[in-house]
Amino acid sequence: MKKFIFLFLLVFMLPVYSQSKKTEVECFNLQDLAQTLVEFGEKPFAVGTTPRIDANGLKETTMIFFINPKTLSWTLVEKMDENSYCVMSAGYNFNLVIESNIEI
Repeated sequence: MKKFIFLFLLVFMLPVYSQSKKTEVECFNLQDLAQTLVEFGEKPFAVGTTPRIDANGLKETTMIFFINPKTLSWTLVEKMDENSYCVMSAGYNFNLVIESNIEI
């Protein structure tokens, strides 16, 4: 239960705000991020590449989706470089949808 509370607080304590299409997120070095994910029992579930525009132009970064299959907590992390990982979002009640009639 303490871990769930910590995750909940982590998500809502992140200085996430939207102003002029600018969002700030919390970033960690690999060791600190790995330690936190181990505490939550989250393991890599999916990986993908996404384009990112920064001051140097267009580059590709890696998105890593972690889940805990027992507690159903999840964390979406963007690998910015070899030692900088940013938590883009985190939550609970993970549910894998393979086929769906959900209309978006």
